[in-house]
Amino acid sequence: MKTKLTFALLAFLFIQGGCDIAKPKKDFRLAIPENDYFYNYMEGHLKPFLESKGFRIEVIKAVSSIEANQKVARGEADLAFINNHSVAVSEILGSETGRLRTVLPLTTRLFFAFSKNQMPDTTTAKELFENKRVGIEVLVGEAQLNFERFLKRAEIKGTRLVAFEDSPDVIVFWGTFYGARAEKFLKEGWHPFSFKQNWIEFLTLNDPALKPYTLPSIPGNRRSIRINTIATEAVLVANQEIGENSFTN
Repeated sequence: MKTKLTFALLAFLFIQGGCDIAKPKKDFRLAIPENDYFYNYMEGHLKPFLESKGFRIEVIKAVSSIEANQKVARGEADLAFINNHSVAVSEILGSETGRLRTVLPLTTRLFFAFSKNQMPDTTTAKELFENKRVGIEVLVGEAQLNFERFLKRAEIKGTRLVAFEDSPDVIVFWGTFYGARAEKFLKEGWHPFSFKQNWIEFLTLNDPALKPYTLPSIPGNRRSIRINTIATEAVLVANQEIGENSFTN
């Protein structure tokens, strides 16, 4: 995480570089989806780190990542996080997307799936998701929109998206390498799923922002398995006015 925060600091220095030299910007409003585990995790490390460097960070809560980025586009916040493959968010924001600019990629995120029941090694993504209740962390948010695009492209039907706590058969989320959430689901008896090469190649071919990724198993954990999946980048975005001499604090 220290390396990630160093990159984040460089991002802020980059933003400042375009601001009025006589009065560099030190105050930023960071919009965060209140129920998004990862973005809150990042904020919890990023905010104190940047404040220790002399920046002042105000956290503005949003219902979802969609709303967080919308707040930035409308000037109600200065910064937000988003996955770089989230075309669906851009489609919802419409012309407001033009008011956002990417500052810097912060970290790689992996797509995880855990099933309630043990699945055979031959199980395909179609068999995992079709006619199943699939748990999503934030309903009607960034992750749901992106996952629905995956299902539509792959022609997988009958999937019902529900909240994590609403008795899902499968749960999906974007996480980090060997993160606390994955460990939590392992301890609760959920079974990690490794995707077949066809699913990975199909998704990455249709979306260049995604890339294949293999996460080795944890040697000392018998429930941990080698996971083949896809990866994206979480990026920091800013309002287009940030970095212009005409901005007002």
